[in-house]
Amino acid sequence: GKGTPYQTHPGNKRLRAMISDQQKTYDKSGRGEKLKVSQGIVDNVIQSGGMFLKPDEGSWIRVDNATARSKVSATFRTQRRNNTDRLQPPFSHDGH
Repeated sequence: GKGTPYQTHPGNKRLRAMISDQQKTYDKSGRGEKLKVSQGIVDNVIQSGGMFLKPDEGSWIRVDNATARSKVSATFRTQRRNNTDRLQPPFSHDGH
């Protein structure tokens, strides 16, 4: 889910750190390889006792493997976009 309370959860921070570690590998991979990289992260989270959850009527429920993998892939894309934005030089209004 979106929003600061979810982003600051320790499990979500660990997930983003894992994704950052694999970002270069993911970015240079083809579609099939990207799926493997994302699945590897899902497997790593689950093997270390983590879960992929979604809100459901005031509670939280686990999502299936495909949904978890899709969420990891979306986070790779978001982090790439955020990192690219930070590398752009600031726009100059004076023509220089």
